[in-house]
Amino acid sequence: MARVLRISRQEVLKRTQISGLHLMSEAVSVIQNELVTAFPPFASIDEFIKLFIDILVKDYKLNSILVDKQIAQQVIDEIRERRITSGTGNELVVKNVVKSEDNVKKTYLKHLSLLRQHLEKHPIFQSREFTLSPIDNLITLDKDLEVECIVYGFLYKDKTKIDSEFYIEDNTGKVPIVFSEDTQFKDDLIPSNSFVLVEGSYDSAKDTLFADSVGHTSPANLQENIDLSNSLERVGRMVVVVSDIHLDDKQTLDKLKTMLTGYDSMVPIPDLFIFVGPFVSQTCQDITIFKNHMKNLVKLIAKFNKISRLSQFIFVPGFHDNEGNDLPKPAFTVDMFPTSTTKLANYHLATNPVNIYIDNRHICLAAFPYMSRLEQNIINDNCDDTQQLGSSIIKLISSNGHLSSGLSRHYESCLSVFHIPDFIILFDSDMNEAMDSKAYDYSHLLVLPSFSSQQFKFKVFYTEPKHHDSSQILS
Repeated sequence: MARVLRISRQEVLKRTQISGLHLMSEAVSVIQNELVTAFPPFASIDEFIKLFIDILVKDYKLNSILVDKQIAQQVIDEIRERRITSGTGNELVVKNVVKSEDNVKKTYLKHLSLLRQHLEKHPIFQSREFTLSPIDNLITLDKDLEVECIVYGFLYKDKTKIDSEFYIEDNTGKVPIVFSEDTQFKDDLIPSNSFVLVEGSYDSAKDTLFADSVGHTSPANLQENIDLSNSLERVGRMVVVVSDIHLDDKQTLDKLKTMLTGYDSMVPIPDLFIFVGPFVSQTCQDITIFKNHMKNLVKLIAKFNKISRLSQFIFVPGFHDNEGNDLPKPAFTVDMFPTSTTKLANYHLATNPVNIYIDNRHICLAAFPYMSRLEQNIINDNCDDTQQLGSSIIKLISSNGHLSSGLSRHYESCLSVFHIPDFIILFDSDMNEAMDSKAYDYSHLLVLPSFSSQQFKFKVFYTEPKHHDSSQILS
């Protein structure tokens, strides 16, 4: 059984003060929370504290002995990265995301710098035959000049203007951009709040970039091709993903029991179950009631001896399971989940989104209202059907390297998918499985069905060969 490690505030202070450090109250809380939620668990408190102090002392040049919450979280992030890179490749690692505390107004510009560095390495720009024009070079031209140019930047609409002008911005400046009937859109789906490559002409007298063509670039890292095999011969791990599980609905609980009964009798049993919210049919105002529902879910799983002891479980909060209208969503706390339970041998409370590494596969899973936000920002849409739309979405996310692509000007660093996952898995009630699509031959978008609202459907993944199935509990 995986042992939950707990340490008192006084003990944290005592162990760190020996090394001449003094942790502020919020920094202590960061350490306590990581010990409880880390998965796989640390072998001991001593192992964790020693690693924390070693990284802090050797890698951080502290101006004083005081350690605040931000520094503590940076050390925790480094510990998580080391645990991932030092793993054997076939173990399960769950990497929760952490909201940045940096007070950066234009977070998308930091992300743009990374994407631009990759783009400049493209052979067409390395050859010097074509060059990217920094916007500052354009807006500082003499008046009454018109120049042909290629610009890479962040496309957005300034809604504070009466006519809601479009702008393109890079790290040197911004300029209004105009589309015409003759503008060629190189991709089927082009929204604002995304990074685009624009060919066109800049008119210095009008201080405007007139777009001849607009499109997305290729993603920053080219991984191996994803071969979704039709073979069901199981060699690697089996992962069962169930989303939108209304625990306040009796029929849902009955079907969930049927599903778990079947898997408990399998040989071999699934290696991992991922349960994704929302876990109630309507937002629960009373947090105690919500926790009781989660207790009932744990009790239900515990009835099945094999999977409760030998399988691993990840619980991901739905978008409306806790407060706030933006990602990331924090993992469930003791107020919302029975964290002291001994009924499950191995479980992890994940953030939303969460990055999961298993058998050298990287899965990024998120649950949020993607489509409704994307639709507000679409500039060009040539998608003829649902599958083409899904393909365009995964291309958009992959080329921009971020889950917020096309949605928002706030590019939170923890939502980056710059290192593109094998699978990007989304749950959104406005999306459906017909959107399952592959982009650039290596990254795959998979849309989770609603277990409670879509006839008790769910998805099953196999890590080797890479394969996924849609499954259903029949009436």
